[in-house]
Amino acid sequence: MQDQYSLNDSTCAQASPRRPAAVLIVDDDFGTRQTVDWILRRAGYYVGIARSGAEGLTMARSRRFDLLLIDFQLPDMLGTNLARAIRSEIGQVPFVLLSGWQDRRES
Repeated sequence: MQDQYSLNDSTCAQASPRRPAAVLIVDDDFGTRQTVDWILRRAGYYVGIARSGAEGLTMARSRRFDLLLIDFQLPDMLGTNLARAIRSEIGQVPFVLLSGWQDRRES
């Protein structure tokens, strides 16, 4: 049984048996980009990778993505601002905000 929110679901924007769902990863952390990219490609998705909000916006303008995976704190903008910018230009695109923030308080 397939999860109702799977990217392989026929409800994804423009995804078809001939074209795998496309995911845009926007994250400044190399390890996160590399890991998520590896997982998604092995699962059969097309993956675009950007290291900044500006680069992510440029990529989103050049290709239709079915899902955006966006770091919350990018070097040049907040991930929420990037998602808003993409949605205002491209239209409704589902997105997930990622965060690697840790609270490292010393006692």
